[in-house]
Amino acid sequence: MTKITLVKSMSLILGVSILILLPYVWSFQSSVSGLSRTVYQTSTIHGIVLWGPLLILSLPQVIWNFGTTPIGKSWKSDIALSLAIAGMPWLIRFLIPASNIGLEANSMFSFAIPVTILCLISNLTLLNLVRREGLSHRNLILSIFSISMLLILVPELFYIGDVYGNRMNTVFKLHYPVWIFLSICSAYSIYQWTKGSIRTPKFFKYLYTLIACLMLICAFYYSPAAAMTKISESNISGFRDSDSGLKESELSALKFAKSNIDINQGILESVGEWDGSGFISRNTGTANIVNWPGHQNQWRDSNPEIYQRATDVEIIYSTTNIDQAKSLLYKYEIDFVYIGRQELNQYTNNQLVKFGSMGTLVFGSMDNIRIIEIEH
Repeated sequence: MTKITLVKSMSLILGVSILILLPYVWSFQSSVSGLSRTVYQTSTIHGIVLWGPLLILSLPQVIWNFGTTPIGKSWKSDIALSLAIAGMPWLIRFLIPASNIGLEANSMFSFAIPVTILCLISNLTLLNLVRREGLSHRNLILSIFSISMLLILVPELFYIGDVYGNRMNTVFKLHYPVWIFLSICSAYSIYQWTKGSIRTPKFFKYLYTLIACLMLICAFYYSPAAAMTKISESNISGFRDSDSGLKESELSALKFAKSNIDINQGILESVGEWDGSGFISRNTGTANIVNWPGHQNQWRDSNPEIYQRATDVEIIYSTTNIDQAKSLLYKYEIDFVYIGRQELNQYTNNQLVKFGSMGTLVFGSMDNIRIIEIEH
């Protein structure tokens, strides 16, 4: 393929990509409020818990390359560029306006500084080796490791502001790929270690192997512990025989909804965030008026309609004025009203009894979990 053909192909791909994304970008509204300094840094112990197993597997290759690579003729420019790359997140942090500065909860020297040093030495080694041998396997691994350190470092210093006002989402978006990147580095490092390419004294080799195995055993504890914790906290009665499990009437209501409520019809359910609200909607795909308002607020750029809808749902369930409830049900084109365990706990019988005169009871009984079809 000639350079001209390659340029034409890339231009075509870029043009088509822009056209596909244009409708979304044209109407895009962001809840991003700029950059803010991170107030709470990762402590040393939490840093080890998060990254210890992957780092202890990745580091032998990085440290071996750093220690065995001769200093090149361009060492001054390599050091300058490495410092610039590793120091860029720090520079961005210090350029953030003082109004966004808070007191650090943990010392920045406990985790952020070591990560910066790892980023620096991996960059320095990479630049030196690339000048010598071009793009090689170990240089690719060094570049992946360096990127990983940068991605870990960024949320330690600053984050992208959103509706939550903390670094939570920045950590999510940047840490996820690091797990993949460091897994690749770990696999390569293990291969080189077992192959004998990383040569160390026997005592150190045995000591490192012991420590690495202990950390891996501790890491493997997480999977069964997480599984058992989720099972013990589950609301699914098949996992746990307790009053917190789904009742038979709830499962029957769900089966009824799946069989008798069309996906294009609307159902009224109480509004919540992490509780049992939206039980029918989340298990069938049938639309309700709104749920998870905090998450909706993040996704939809603080649209005031989100909380207006939540308020209207509260009014429909709590009001004793039938005409007011009917008006709001018609406004949102609601065909069914669900009164489940969440609604029975949240509202009184005097508030819920009105729905019996607004439609037909199609599932359950008027004193228990029920579904009412609204007459239009």
